[in-house]
Amino acid sequence: MLFAAGVVTAGAATSGSANCENANGLNIWILIPLMILAVLTGDNVNYFVGRKIGIRLFEIKSLRRILKRKYLDRTEKFYEKYGKQTIILARYIPIVRTFAPFVAGIGRMRYGTYLTYCVIGGVTWVCALTLSGYFFGAIPFVKNNFELVIFAIILLSFLPPVIQYLRIKMKDKKSSSIS
Repeated sequence: MLFAAGVVTAGAATSGSANCENANGLNIWILIPLMILAVLTGDNVNYFVGRKIGIRLFEIKSLRRILKRKYLDRTEKFYEKYGKQTIILARYIPIVRTFAPFVAGIGRMRYGTYLTYCVIGGVTWVCALTLSGYFFGAIPFVKNNFELVIFAIILLSFLPPVIQYLRIKMKDKKSSSIS
């Protein structure tokens, strides 16, 4: 979506408009702060929902098979150790970016720490994708193969977790064959 928004505003790059506004009145320098605001608002609401009601989910009898206290304890330890990187990197991975703030809230990640890394991840993600769309949107290949480019971006965004999963499987396979 951010890449596509950048492409839509890319008309300014080819029209020579000094204020980065295209014929539709879209301005990249207005779009980026609005998108950052939207990302940070959504993530922070998600964090506080996880913080306020997430823990209560562990008390619901019908969910106790799925949500175990030991999972919560592991989550809290995970966020103590890897929470900063997780908040930044999750921003770039579809689906994971939806759950990371909620889980950080459930895991009781300190809000100051969460907010710092949420801002870093949100700003870099919005700027990287929107500006990529803005600057590459005028390239004829991108214009003529827009759907293909979007599918490539989606595929690339799923690549890091797939690679990590395969690494873990290979490591498990090696350790089980050694034993």
